[in-house]
Amino acid sequence: MRTNKMRKLLIIFASLPVLALSLVVEDDIPPMLQECYNQHTYSNSLDEQTNCLQKYLFYLFRNSTQQTLVDKNALDWVDSLGRSVHHRLKRQTRYNTYNTYNRYNNRFRRPIPSVDRRRVRKEIRTLTDQERQVFFDAINALKNDKSVSPNLYDTLALMHQTLALTSAHRGPNFPSWHRYFLLILEEACVRKRSTFVLPYWDSSIDFRMSDPSESVLWTEIFLGNGRGVVYTGPFAMWRTPANNTYLRRDIPGANSSLINPDTIVNVFRKRYNREILTPTAATEEDNLENHHDGVHRWVGGEDGHMGGLETSPQDPVFFLHHCYIDYLWEVFRERQQRLGINTEEDYPETTNENHHPNRIMDNLSPPRTNKWGYSNIFTERNGIYRYAPAPTCANRCGGAYNGYLFCNRRTGHCEPRTKRQFIDMGGFRNIDSPYINDQPIVASAGNRQAAQAVTFRPSSESRLTISNPAPSISRHFEQHLIDPRTRTTRKKRSIATFDNDNVAIQSSYYPNLLVTIPVKIVNTHHSSGNSKNSFENVNFVQQGSTLNVSYETVGFSYNGNHTGHIIIDEKTQTAESTVMIAFKKPMFGVTTANVRVFDSYGGICKPECFEPGSKFYKDCSGVLKITADLPLMFNDLSEHIEDSQRPYMIFNCHN
Repeated sequence: MRTNKMRKLLIIFASLPVLALSLVVEDDIPPMLQECYNQHTYSNSLDEQTNCLQKYLFYLFRNSTQQTLVDKNALDWVDSLGRSVHHRLKRQTRYNTYNTYNRYNNRFRRPIPSVDRRRVRKEIRTLTDQERQVFFDAINALKNDKSVSPNLYDTLALMHQTLALTSAHRGPNFPSWHRYFLLILEEACVRKRSTFVLPYWDSSIDFRMSDPSESVLWTEIFLGNGRGVVYTGPFAMWRTPANNTYLRRDIPGANSSLINPDTIVNVFRKRYNREILTPTAATEEDNLENHHDGVHRWVGGEDGHMGGLETSPQDPVFFLHHCYIDYLWEVFRERQQRLGINTEEDYPETTNENHHPNRIMDNLSPPRTNKWGYSNIFTERNGIYRYAPAPTCANRCGGAYNGYLFCNRRTGHCEPRTKRQFIDMGGFRNIDSPYINDQPIVASAGNRQAAQAVTFRPSSESRLTISNPAPSISRHFEQHLIDPRTRTTRKKRSIATFDNDNVAIQSSYYPNLLVTIPVKIVNTHHSSGNSKNSFENVNFVQQGSTLNVSYETVGFSYNGNHTGHIIIDEKTQTAESTVMIAFKKPMFGVTTANVRVFDSYGGICKPECFEPGSKFYKDCSGVLKITADLPLMFNDLSEHIEDSQRPYMIFNCHN
């Protein structure tokens, strides 16, 4: 009897849309955020709106810099890595001590013999086979260790999201935060392989090649294939936290650049950090972070993980690249010391609160200030690491092992072997089962000659790339320095809408705690008299005749966000797409989040919310309040979404 009553009650609930929709309702824009919006003349500016949101989020979560992507066990593990770094610094100091000053005879006592115990970071192509294998083994050991969720490697990769996206980029904390990040990754790898030392990738060497994508670096000997799904090499078929997609690259990315050895010298002509860092560097070529951005875009392009701020650490190339950026910064700091400049105090003045020198670094622990990364303790004699000089002809290309680098006598610079040159040299003799075009190569003179007729692009690579989705990247690295060889109008893959059974999600919140609701995006394109707004520094690029429309959910009651995008053919005057926005599941109390949609021109789409008790939508704030009262009006990520489910919000875009 009781069961029948419950069934009747559920039927009544299901038949009352007014009650159901009251569980997802519009909320007011917080007064502090609204005040910021009101202060700006151009209220429809994406840049100004984003700036206001970031300030408000900093106010909300200023006392909680630890991100919420992973559970407590994972955060405790990261904290233990940071503590190990600090313990090592203390231990190194103890190993390298000198006796005290003798005030009676006005001289230092004889120093205790000191041994340089610092790790030596080298260019990856100068490592021996054994050293390189230790690097691969340690990284894969982290990836396969699921003692914390999702695994040790991805736990570290996810530290590069949420608040760190703004506090670790485009400001003076950029080199500081990433130096600490590299140390934590290195410590994690040392726990897996005690002889591990993080290598660096000097991309300026590759820049000198006529076609850098043909470098032997992009074979299974080193980092695997450079285009499409990575299915060769030590990181083959890696699944990533970005929509559970396969690791992917897009070499060479459109409108990108490896580090140009002819322009990076501008950095080393400067004296102070304010002259080489955002936003005070005088020119694009003076800015160290601009050089850094170009490499991200070269490896990741539009569809590869390295191309996105949130997704880039999911490719181990990230750490090799940032290790080289750290090397360049250390070379700059050594020059400062020779000029008598106090490197530890040369933290540029900034009005950006996220980059304030005394602010605690986001996501990394134990807590340290942004300025802490400017300390000399990491690389001085009693520190943790030092760098082997970059390969040059003068140092025999760093003693490059097995001929991976060679001195070009004509140019006087070291260059990498190409894939084809390496075959000609018989370089695959010691490599287990190398493959070209899905066929194994046996290193012999005859096979080397036959191999010249084939390419390094296996047929299965293109099949994997076509059949598997790319990660959803909402924020690409900026375009500043462009190698003319990469200038192109190559179109990005075309997607009309997201299918409800295969929602593309890039979220900065732990996936098990996410739920979704549908919203509709209506884009109206004006083919004549283009009415697009003119905004600078927009991180989405229009290519060809396609348009990016991005949607974003930012938590106000929780520290997290969700982003996604659709691609619309601009030849279509009106296009409608239904997408799923995600937010934290309101298990207890209320979840409050801000939803916004904007196009690649920088235009902000106008939100409308369904009005309970009617069949119409009305203008609304874009802020939602969601409760967990029955019947639930949201869906778990794994649930099938019915086509008949009414979108609560509609966003109207005009461009």
